[in-house]
Order: sequence, then C-alpha cells, then structure tokens
Amino acid sequence: GDAEVTLKAVITERKSGKEVASVTAGVSATPDRSVHTLATTVTPVRLWSPDDPFLYAVKVTADWAGKRDAYEIPRVGFREMRVVKGVFVFNGKRFYPKCTHGVPTSEDTYLRTERNPKALIPDFVMMKNAGFNMYRPFAHAAYPSQLDQADELGFLIYNEHPGTCWNVPVHRFGLDLPELIRRDRNHPSVVIWGLLNERGGGVWASPSGKPVTAAAASMLPALRKVDDTRLFLLDSGSPGMSNPGSTTWDIQMNDYHLYPA
Repeated sequence: GDAEVTLKAVITERKSGKEVASVTAGVSATPDRSVHTLATTVTPVRLWSPDDPFLYAVKVTADWAGKRDAYEIPRVGFREMRVVKGVFVFNGKRFYPKCTHGVPTSEDTYLRTERNPKALIPDFVMMKNAGFNMYRPFAHAAYPSQLDQADELGFLIYNEHPGTCWNVPVHRFGLDLPELIRRDRNHPSVVIWGLLNERGGGVWASPSGKPVTAAAASMLPALRKVDDTRLFLLDSGSPGMSNPGSTTWDIQMNDYHLYPA
C-alpha cells in the first residue's frame, strides 16, 4: 500500500558546505514509483559563470517507517544563456561564444569512445588557456566526468548525442536524447542541447520517409518536459533555436523555413 514519506531537500554551497536553503514536505507515496516536487529559493544567489564557476550541492532524503533513502547532486549552479535579437546573452549580458568541437580520440582510436576518459582531463584546461570558452562534442555526448570538470572549471558545453548526423534513423535520437538530457540536466556547464548536425532539411530521411529535420523539430514540446531551462539548437547548419522556457522554434538569425512537422 501507500507509505507516508517525509521528503527533505537541502541546498548548500559546494565548497564551504554552508546551508543556504531547505524545504520539507510530507507525501503519500505509491509503491514502485512516486514522483513529487519540492521547491525552495536561494536568496541571495551567486551565479555560475566562466569567470566565477560558483557551485551549490543538493541533498535529498526520504524517511518512512524508520528507513531512509538519500541522494546527492554534488554540483549545481544558477545561470542562463539565451539568444536575444540575434546575439547570445549569458546571465543578462552579451556573450561571445568561442567554441571548438571534437570527438574523444587517442593515438589508437578515431571517432570511437576513448577507453580511458582520464586521458581527456587536460583538454578543457588547455582549451580555456587558449582562449576558448565552449566545447561541442561532435555527434556524441560529453562524458559525465568531463561535465564534472567543466562545472568546476567554468567551461561551457554545447552537448550533442549519437544521432545528430550521418544516416542514423530518427527513432534512434528519439530514444537517446530524452534520456541523455535527463542524465546531464543538472550540470551548469551544459548550456545548449544540439539536435542535429548539418542535416539541411530533408537530405537525410527516417525509415518512414519523413525528413529528419521535421521529426526533430516536432520533438521540442516533449523535450521541454525534460528540460525547460536551456537553449535548444535544431541544426548546427541552421539558425533554428528555442530559448529557455519556449516550446516553439524561435528563428532569430535570418529567414529559415522549417520542414513542416
């Protein structure tokens, strides 16, 4: 049967451990899976940015019948990136992305997953020292360990997924992308989700014959249910974008007509 559960969420500064906010609620939880929402406010808030990558941590506990479950998100941050009148705006100020992209490789791998992610550790430090402030993992998602490093370093991530390009059928990224977003959505370093790479409208088609671009465009409302806080780019070769909080494609750079969904 249902269980009476006490949920508590505590937000602390990551480095100092100082508590800055908490919220407690009693809920009735059904067996197997029960979803509940707790909301609180951090005031004043210190924003996360490349120049000041200030992090918080969140710990959630569930107590019932003398038992306890606990879960911690060790790195979260407050920031916003959007496009306004054709320019990027980060935390309310104009921002100039200096982005590079690549794939995890070593001397014996090419376009394949690096078996030792630790070999990638120096990359973001060297990129930032060279003047870059953003990295786009081309046609794959960044490792969680890379995102942890980017959170700490103040390095932005334009995250993609395995179905962005070449001849991957639309059902592949339709399955992969929501789970990827759910996995990585608490990382402040992730500021953009990229759906496609240079698809050019109907150049590639899904098995049903429907243009992949149209299929990707039609996914936006469902993806917004997973993450409502980030900028989505439809295609790296087009200006189709959706700002945080928007459930439509906001075309801001030039005239670009989406294939009808």
